[in-house]
Amino acid sequence: MSATPDLQSRGNLQCAKCGSSRNVELHHIGGRNHVAWIRIPLCREHHVMLTIANQRAGIDMRYTSDLAERQRRARQAIYVCLWFLDEAPQISPTDAQT
Repeated sequence: MSATPDLQSRGNLQCAKCGSSRNVELHHIGGRNHVAWIRIPLCREHHVMLTIANQRAGIDMRYTSDLAERQRRARQAIYVCLWFLDEAPQISPTDAQT
């Protein structure tokens, strides 16, 4: 069960990074395989950029049955998300290949 069950149905979501209300998606900040109930709204562009930042940080977002490891991965992803929201430079979606 989501901590914010009606969040997506409200239809007036704004990106937590830029405030845009276009193409807003819910991002699982700790990874849907680790802590799926913690989500924030991000426009599609910033959602992609945060995903790239997690990849560059080397965070394994795949499921593991090891609870302590899932928690460690979730913490890492949350740290990257907080950095991204506060300080991240612009990351182009085409940077995903680098």
